[in-house]
Amino acid sequence: RGDAVCFARAVALPGALRAPPPLALAAVSVRLLATKGAKGKARAKPIGKGGSDAAADDADDDVEEDGAAGLDMGVLRQRMDASVARFVKELAPLRPGRAVPGMLDHVLVPAADGSGPSPLAAVGRVVVRDPQKLEVTVFDPALASAVAKAIAAAGLELNPSFERNVVHVPLPRITADQRRALVKAVHALAEKAKTTVRKLRQAALKQAKALEKQLPKDELKRLEGQVQALTDAAVKQLGDASAAKEKELLEG
Repeated sequence: RGDAVCFARAVALPGALRAPPPLALAAVSVRLLATKGAKGKARAKPIGKGGSDAAADDADDDVEEDGAAGLDMGVLRQRMDASVARFVKELAPLRPGRAVPGMLDHVLVPAADGSGPSPLAAVGRVVVRDPQKLEVTVFDPALASAVAKAIAAAGLELNPSFERNVVHVPLPRITADQRRALVKAVHALAEKAKTTVRKLRQAALKQAKALEKQLPKDELKRLEGQVQALTDAAVKQLGDASAAKEKELLEG
């Protein structure tokens, strides 16, 4: 990633973007499994396996495999929700302006005995000293140097220092060019998330098409309408989250 995107992980605005609520549609839990007539062929599988982050991560692989399978609207909605939630999570580090303790959550500190790294929260307490500075009070003063080095090596473009058991983490100020670069990064992440949602839609419509011989035309149209409604709701949430983050980046 470019320098501006790396820089983004180090700075923060108040009012971090929260994950949106689940898609605002009436729950559709009808499971429609396609069968192949009286010749004894096995029932097809429903789309996907759930609505977790893993489901969203695996969408590109699963949608092609499930193309001719039965259609489960509940699972489709869960997977679209997961795609939206993952996008919001990816936006979280892009917070120029103010210090927040959470920006150091991913920092891992090597153990003194070489037994493996520990999360920063396990070895110290992070507080906001002022809008442009974090401080980490390290529980064991012997680890202060290791904590400072871990923060410096975390890809956040930070230059911490330490005194006794306190690590000082000043935050650099962001430039207008860096803000614009961050907005471009948001747009790229949004397009990636929308592509995942569209692939889920395409797979679901393919699954609905596979039921053409088992369902009346009006029922098939109803299913296709539900798929499109779920897609529209997910795309709108992605657009709203993207616009809110863009405003935060440019005005903060």
